[in-house]
Order: sequence, then structure tokens, then C-alpha cells
Amino acid sequence: IGFLAYWMLLVHISFATICPVPLPCKCTTYSGQRAYCSRLNLTQIPDLIKSGGTWIIDFSNNNIKTINARAFRNVQLEQVYFSNNSISIVDDDAFSGSETSMDVVRFDGNKLKSIPIALTRLSNLIGINIQYNPITELDKTILTNMSKSLIGISFGSSSMKYWPVSLQQLNNLLMLSIYNLPISEFPDNAFKGFEKSLSFLEVISTNFHNIPVNMNKLTNLNYVNFKDNHFITEIPEDAFTGLHNITTMNFEGNGIKTMPAIFKDSDKMYQVTIKSDELTNITDSRHSAKSQSKFYYLTLTNTKFVTVPKAISNMQTVTVISLVNGSIETIQLNDFKQLPALANIVLSSNPIKSIKTNAFMNLPSLRYLSLDGTQLTTVPEAIANTNVSWVNMNNTKIECTCSGLKWMKLWPRRLQTTIEGICINTGTSIMNFVTSIIPTCKFEDIQ
Repeated sequence: IGFLAYWMLLVHISFATICPVPLPCKCTTYSGQRAYCSRLNLTQIPDLIKSGGTWIIDFSNNNIKTINARAFRNVQLEQVYFSNNSISIVDDDAFSGSETSMDVVRFDGNKLKSIPIALTRLSNLIGINIQYNPITELDKTILTNMSKSLIGISFGSSSMKYWPVSLQQLNNLLMLSIYNLPISEFPDNAFKGFEKSLSFLEVISTNFHNIPVNMNKLTNLNYVNFKDNHFITEIPEDAFTGLHNITTMNFEGNGIKTMPAIFKDSDKMYQVTIKSDELTNITDSRHSAKSQSKFYYLTLTNTKFVTVPKAISNMQTVTVISLVNGSIETIQLNDFKQLPALANIVLSSNPIKSIKTNAFMNLPSLRYLSLDGTQLTTVPEAIANTNVSWVNMNNTKIECTCSGLKWMKLWPRRLQTTIEGICINTGTSIMNFVTSIIPTCKFEDIQ
């Protein structure tokens, strides 16, 4: 009996790890059972081999047009991805055999004209991606049938001319991603039905002209991402009033010109990122210590700032500030003040020509400073007033001379601070000059 049990166990293990997809697809079992059949010019679902356990299968970026009935009869699916195919037909029994095991399906970038009925037969389905299909509306009956389990939906296409009111059926919704909608305004009831549940909101590549003020009804909102909405030019402060649970905000590629005190009510704000916007101003509004208690990252990239925004000095717990690829020319005395937790400052790819000697004073936690790609011609003496351990001056035309760097002669941290970059006048590293040449500089050379 013992031998028979052992033999059956071996058979079970071997059976469970059989790769269900034919070559040239590949399988791995490193992190769950996964099969990869993407980018293989497939025109149909291949015949699958019977295999044990549940599988995540990726059929994305092929030319599949139809999913026939019982196409996965030999495999129990956990997730399946059909992104970027040409699928227009999904049989109602396409996922027969996986009714209780499937939790995520991706159909984004296909030719579907409606949500497949097959999805309503998946009792534990929690997430669907159906954006970039010529779907004109989201069927109310289908969404109602999925509402018990569904917590995430990504939708939207240029064919959808009206806001899908049927979303109100999804009263357990946690994650909502909106893509490519041609409509210009959010309706007043856009978030009705999931005001208390939604925690994740994305709005990407739409024609919306505004960030909806009624977003402030989403009391559990945690993550916000507005990206490539070129008609959105402002952020209404009221849209974020009372939202105490937001941790992450991302605004990228919109037309936003000013940022009000949008996170003043958040007790948990961790990261704010603004990229490739027309931003020229941040409202100089002091926030309470409570709202600042967890704020860690501030990233402002490809903006129109010509000076460091004054409001930054009110963000007293911020640890990393990144102001990359802007129009800042000078770092002034009070640009970074009252920031005791600030450890990293990244000012790369700004046309910075000068830094005031005391610009980084009273930053006890500062350890990393990036001045990569600026227009500085010498290592700024401002670092002598810090505890910085690493300075990035790559891609910067630094001239290394005894007279230009005379302050380093008596700098106590000269050998404890690494300065990356090349001296353009010697062709050697800045650190070579600091460690080998500075000690030999005569006092008459540095007067």
C-alpha cells in the first residue's frame, strides 16, 4: 500500500507540472504555473494538453480572432491575457471548466463590441480589462451579473460617446481605470454606487476637460493617476477635500499649469509625481504636521519651473525631492529650508549656473545630491555646509583648478564625499583631483 501511494504521488506531481501549451509557447512554475504564448503570430487558441493545477496563460500580441466553446477544457485557468489581438467573438462557453477558478481576464486592444457573456459565468472573477475595444456601452445586465465578485475594471474607447451609467451596478468596485473616452465632462453621478469602496482611480488618454470635483466623495481613495489628458489644465482643490486616505498621486502629460494644496487633508500622503505638464506654480500653503507625517517623495519632471517652488519648504517630512529637466537656473539661499528629513535632492538636467554657498544649510539628513547635466562649471561650495556623501556631477563641464576649488583644502569631509564627474580641463575624474591634487595645492595658489 505504501508503494502504491508513493507511485500515485509521483504520477500526480508529474501530471500537475505538464506544460499545457505546445511549442513554441513556454511554461514556468517559478511563481505559480504560467504559460507564455505571446507574440507568436497565433491566429487561434492552440490545442491544449491536459494539465493539473490552475494556470495563468498569456496569449497577448497575436492575431487571434475567435475564442471557441470549451477552448480551455483541458486546463483550469486562474488568469488569461488576450491583450492586443483581433478578437471579435467569444463563445458563451469559452471558459467552460474554469467557472470557479478564473479571477482575471484581459481583453484590452481587441475588436469586441460588447462585454462577452462568457465572463458572467465566472463566479469568482475580480478583474477585467476591456479598454481599446469598439464597445459603445457597458451592458447593465452583464455588469449586474458580475457585480458580486468584480472589484476592478478597465474600460474605454473612442466609440463610447456617453458615460456608462451601468457602472453603478458595481458596488464592490475597488479599482477603476478609464481610457480613451472622447467625452469632455464627468457626469455628476460618475462614481455613484462605489463612493465608499473605490481606492484606485486612473484616467488615461481621454478628452476630459476637468478633474471632477465629485471625486471628493470617494472617501477610501488611495491612488490617483491622471495621464495624457491634454485638455485638463487645472486641478480643483475641492476635488481632494476630505480625502484622508490618499497615499499616491500621479499627474503626467496633462496640461496642468498650477498645483493647489490638493493633499492638505490627507493623513497618509506618501508620493506626489508630476511629469511633462505645463506646471509653473505650486500653491504656497502650509500644511498641518499631521497631513505631512508620511510624505516621502516629491517628483516634478519636465515642468516649467524657473525657480524652486517656495511651497516645497512647507513639506517638512519629505525625504526625496526630484526636480528634473526643468528651467531652474539658480539655487537660492532659502530654496530648501526647514526640511529636516530631506535625504536626496535631484536637480538633473536643469540649466543651473549658480548655487548660493548656504543653499543647503540646515539639511541634516542630506546624503545624495544630483547636479547631473546642469550648466555648472565648478563643484559648488554649498556642499561644504552639508553631510552629503555622494554628489553626481556627470555630464557637467567642470573645470578643476586649485583656485576654483580652494575651499576644499580645509574641507573636513573632503575624503568622505564621493563626487562623480570629469574635469574637462584635465580629462581625469573629479575625485582624482580632490584626493590627489587638492592636497598639493599651495596656499598662494588658492588666495
